[in-house]
Amino acid sequence: MFDLPTYVYPFVLAVVAAVAGRVLGGPVKEKSFPGWILYAVAIACVIIGFATIWLGQAA
Repeated sequence: MFDLPTYVYPFVLAVVAAVAGRVLGGPVKEKSFPGWILYAVAIACVIIGFATIWLGQAA
């Protein structure tokens, strides 16, 4: 596709989820359910991205 390393895609998805959470849910301090779900998805994508980098170096 764009000749990007595999570990970049979770980080791109994390940015998209964080922006969508900000747009749909408002600021982090507000108790918006869709916003919190999207922020959780963004955090999970960052964790998956770092795990992919770590496993790629270990192999």
